[in-house]
Amino acid sequence: MAAAELRDAVARPARAVWELMPLEGVGPVCFGMRIAEVTAVLPGMTELRRFQAEPWEPGTLGVEFGTEPAAPAV
Repeated sequence: MAAAELRDAVARPARAVWELMPLEGVGPVCFGMRIAEVTAVLPGMTELRRFQAEPWEPGTLGVEFGTEPAAPAV
């Protein structure tokens, strides 16, 4: 069996296709959304951490979402 055929035969989990819209958003997430709105459009994702997104603007908050907390590398 050729490598390409083998790759096609292996079952893979379905992945959503997200489109990048410059200055607008990525997939179902749009720039400027509130954290609750992002959580609503990303089912199965959890908030991993919050951080100050811009050092010169303390009110600008960044949030990292993921499927599970990251495991330490060591």
